[in-house]
Amino acid sequence: MPPFIVLTDQELTAMFDLSHLACRLYIILRASMDTSTCIVGVTNKISLHSLMADTEVNIPRGHGCQIIKQTLKQIRIALDSLMRNSLIVKQGDVGMIFILPMAFEAEDKAKKIRINAIESKNIV
Repeated sequence: MPPFIVLTDQELTAMFDLSHLACRLYIILRASMDTSTCIVGVTNKISLHSLMADTEVNIPRGHGCQIIKQTLKQIRIALDSLMRNSLIVKQGDVGMIFILPMAFEAEDKAKKIRINAIESKNIV
């Protein structure tokens, strides 16, 4: 997982009308994305069940905690809304491989930020 994720204005605007689950899924996909290709699911395999586990929420309640798990149907619906808003594009019919087209610009910005941070550390 990268040390930080830079989201573009275009990505944030596309996420405004999404559900909490869809936004959470997008952040999970961005974190597991191959930064050189902006593709998810090739180097790090993903599945509906792994996404279901990643979106599990633990809420402290008294002495224990309440575990909220998403259903496979909810995960599919959230992925469909990401595709409808052009945040992800499914590649092929086999497996779960997605390209994140809006992430290209963000990755360029992240590289520039890293370069500037490294240069500023070398100057001081």
